[in-house]
Amino acid sequence: MIADLLHFKIAAVAGVSTRVSPDLRRGTGDALPCVVYEIEADDRLDLLDPAYTFARSACTVHCLALTLNAAIAIAEDITAGMHGATWTVGAAEAIKCRVLSMQTGTLDDSESGATDLTRTATLRLDILHKF
Repeated sequence: MIADLLHFKIAAVAGVSTRVSPDLRRGTGDALPCVVYEIEADDRLDLLDPAYTFARSACTVHCLALTLNAAIAIAEDITAGMHGATWTVGAAEAIKCRVLSMQTGTLDDSESGATDLTRTATLRLDILHKF
């Protein structure tokens, strides 16, 4: 459920809606910029209301582009669209999303013998959701 919530919202706000994935798919002709996400933790919470299951998820979102400015611009769009937001996908509901941090760097995803580097802006998210 958290994967559906995360994918839906990133695709809606990042401007790269057809290039949002949990997988880095180099070598298949996928164009940059793109967004790759990871769900690092999906911890269930025991609350008083037994009608819903609540969870808190730690997620990492990697914004990949040819230039650092482009990667940061995607990360800023995601931050503006997700920080403090609530949204639903089917029966799942994101109650609150917090963008905790952003870091920049490079990803050596070059073909053998090449020297190209992809620029990255990486966001850490904390999402409280119910399903």
